[in-house]
Amino acid sequence: MSRILKVAVCLLGLATTVGKVSAFSGWAAAEGWQTTDLDYVDRRTFYGEFERGATKNFGEFGRLNVPILTYAFDEAFLQYYGAKGEQAVDSAIATLNALPPASSIDLSRYLTQGNQQINYSAQALGLFDLKSAVMGALLEHMGLIGETHVYDLRFRYAPASTIACYFEYAVINRNFDPQTFDPTPYVNGTLYSYQIVDGCPIGKNVGDAFEQPADTSQSATQYTAVATKEAIMPGGFFLNLTRDDVGGIRYLYRKNNYEVEALDPEAAAGGISSSSGGWQIVVTTNLGATTPSTGTGNGTGTVATNLPGIYGGVEKITYVKVHYQSLFGSNMIPVTYNYTMPYVTNGILAQVGITRTVTQPDIIFSAGDLISNTAPPSFNAYILNPLGGYVVDGTLQTSAGGNVVSSVFTPRYQITFNSVGPFDLNLGSVESGFSYLDQNNGFYPVFWWGSFDGSTNAPVLFPTGSSISALESQILSGPGSGSGQILGSWNPVNLVNTNAASGGGGTGAGGGG
Repeated sequence: MSRILKVAVCLLGLATTVGKVSAFSGWAAAEGWQTTDLDYVDRRTFYGEFERGATKNFGEFGRLNVPILTYAFDEAFLQYYGAKGEQAVDSAIATLNALPPASSIDLSRYLTQGNQQINYSAQALGLFDLKSAVMGALLEHMGLIGETHVYDLRFRYAPASTIACYFEYAVINRNFDPQTFDPTPYVNGTLYSYQIVDGCPIGKNVGDAFEQPADTSQSATQYTAVATKEAIMPGGFFLNLTRDDVGGIRYLYRKNNYEVEALDPEAAAGGISSSSGGWQIVVTTNLGATTPSTGTGNGTGTVATNLPGIYGGVEKITYVKVHYQSLFGSNMIPVTYNYTMPYVTNGILAQVGITRTVTQPDIIFSAGDLISNTAPPSFNAYILNPLGGYVVDGTLQTSAGGNVVSSVFTPRYQITFNSVGPFDLNLGSVESGFSYLDQNNGFYPVFWWGSFDGSTNAPVLFPTGSSISALESQILSGPGSGSGQILGSWNPVNLVNTNAASGGGGTGAGGGG
C-alpha cells in the first residue's frame, strides 16, 4: 500500500526450494538503538510511513491483556466513509471475533498462499480494500508487524575509508516460528533473503535490509501476511487471516505464555484465588461504574490498579461495538465487566479477579489527512495513535527505558484512515525538460479506498459521495460531500463474544461489496 511511494530498488533473488515452516514478527516500544538511520519507526525514505514501535527479540513482544475491547466511530469517519465504511470495519472485526481461543488454534486450518484474492474491477480502478486494511491495523494493535521485518539492521557503521558511502552492517533475524520459537527466514512457507539498501547515494542517512523471496517467481506476491501493511495490492482482498498471522496470535495470547506485565490502568484487581484448576475468562457486565469485589480466600483482599505481576495470556480478544455520540462530546454510560486471569504469586499459579470499567470506547475509528509535507514527504494509508502509553513492569510510560521487558499495549487507540481521497503523483523538472507535470502523464491515481469482495457486486468507493462512473471517466473533483451516519449516546451493544448491534442507530457485521 504505502510501498507506492518507496524509492525504486532493484532486488535480486536466489533460487531455492520453499519450506513449510511458519513465523511471525512482534513489536513493542523502540529501544534506544532502534533509530531512524537503521530504518526503525520513521521509515519515510524507503516506505513512506511511520511505525508506532519496533521489532523485538523473542520474549520481548508486546501484547494486550484485556479480553474485551469496545470500538466506535467518530464523526470524521462517518462523514467520509458512511454506513458502507462502518460495515467494512464490522466485517473485519467479525473475522477476528471468529478466532478460537489461542490455546486451541489449529494452524493447519489457515491458508499460507492464495489468501489474497483479486477483484478485477477494483484492480482496474486502483482501489484498496478498507476491510483488509482494518484487519491489518487491528493485528498491529495486537502486536504483529508482518514480513517487512524478517530482517532488520542491528548496526550500520561507517569505518574510515576513502570509498564513498562505505558501511559495515549487522543484520538480525526478527522472525520467529510460533511452534519451535526459533528464528526463521520463512513466512507462510516462503523463504526470504535480503538485500541491503542504503540512502547514502541520494543524501539520506538511512539503511535497511529489504526482504525478498528467494524464489524470484514469487516476487509479484512478495508479501502474504495480513499483518504486513505493504501486502495489500490494488484490487486485493483477504479471505481470512493467514496461518502465520494466527500463529503469532496463538503464541502471544495463549494462557501458558507468562510475562511480566501490569494491568491496564482502567482495570482493578480484587481477590486472588489459589485454585490452579481449569482457567477461563468469566465475564459479567454492569451498566454504571461499580466498585470491584475485594474477593476472598488467601488473596490480598484489596483492590489494586495497574497491578504488576506475572500474567498468562487472555486467550482471546473479543471486539464489541458500542454507540458513541461523536458530534456533541462523549456523554457516556460507563460499562463495567469482570474477568479472571492466570497469575503467578509466590511461585504458585493462581487466578486473579479483575474488574474493568470502560468510560470511553477503547478503539475509535477516525478519518483524516495523512499526507506529510516534511522531507521526504510521506503518505500513510492509516495510522495508530495510542490514547495512553505503554504499561511496562507496572509503570505507565510513552517510550522504552531501562531494561527491555515485555510491554502491554494500551487498549485505547485511535485508528485513523486516510481521507485525502484519490490524488495524482507528478514529478520532474520544468528546466530540464524531464517531467511528468500534467494530468495525462502523472501517476494516476495513486490511492483510493474502496470496499469489495469476490462477489459480482460493484465495488464501493469512498468517500460516500463517490461513484464508479466518475472514476471511470477520470473526473477527479475532490472528496465530495459525505452522508455520514451520526449515532446517539453510546452504550453497550452486547458484551458476550459478539459485535452484533442492538437498538437504534447501529449496524451489524457485513461485507462491504
